[in-house]
Amino acid sequence: MTDVKGPRSCQCVHTPPAFRAIAWPTFGARRLYQCRHCGLAQLYPLPVAENKIDEFYQNADYMEDISPEEYEGYFTFFLEHLTTRLGLTPDQHVLDFGAGKCYYHLFFSKTGFKDVHSLEINRNFVAFARDKLGLDNVHTNSAVLEPESFDLVLSNQVFEHLVDPVRMLNETILPLVKPGGRVVFAVPNWFSWNRNILGRLWLGYSPDDHIWFFSKKSAEAIFHPMSGIEIEDITVESSIGKPYSKFRPAGFVKQAYLQLVWTQIERLGHGDQLIVSLRKNGG
Repeated sequence: MTDVKGPRSCQCVHTPPAFRAIAWPTFGARRLYQCRHCGLAQLYPLPVAENKIDEFYQNADYMEDISPEEYEGYFTFFLEHLTTRLGLTPDQHVLDFGAGKCYYHLFFSKTGFKDVHSLEINRNFVAFARDKLGLDNVHTNSAVLEPESFDLVLSNQVFEHLVDPVRMLNETILPLVKPGGRVVFAVPNWFSWNRNILGRLWLGYSPDDHIWFFSKKSAEAIFHPMSGIEIEDITVESSIGKPYSKFRPAGFVKQAYLQLVWTQIERLGHGDQLIVSLRKNGG
């Protein structure tokens, strides 16, 4: 690793910014850098010019290869996490932020949740949700949503795409959350063993559109100092053995062994993703 001045400021509060360049893997003109203060990694430069980011996501068809069954498998796992670990109940008001095709919205409704909304800037996905899935309460602009009206704002694999996730959290997401409500988001885990094993083939990199790579350490360093919220929980998970995983080794013994191994890997903090729960003060 080579010391560099750094491509841009980090999301943490430390100044002056200090970065180290990660020589491999590389992705065309984009390179990996890591903050020396908090450990947050980023791909730089941005995938498109900063003033074109919204346009890029408004028109992209970057989720065409994901089936509804894959979404439902992950939703089943996520809902279990939200209900058993965080106490989410069907009477609570839920917003899916960066909802994509709004399958979570559909699944929440089918599960008995009465007040579910989706916020998504991609016009193609919004049209799909309204016309094909028959969903109401699908929005393209947060300004139409009532302030402090949601018990939970959920965001799955979105924060790593945002140019400034801390600003988005402060200015757009938190004003929509009730006092005492939660923001729960899932992102790829920088400390995943799969990242080290697979290199540039690790799915978490997604160099066409990802910017940030969080770890438990960097998430704590970034969100702990923020006023108005507290970190309630950070969970490390992997896809192995989950209902959305495509990897199914033959034989009960192999499956049980793999589950045992990956459970230990998760406990050591090296699973594929982080689920971060932030609670808004008050309430």
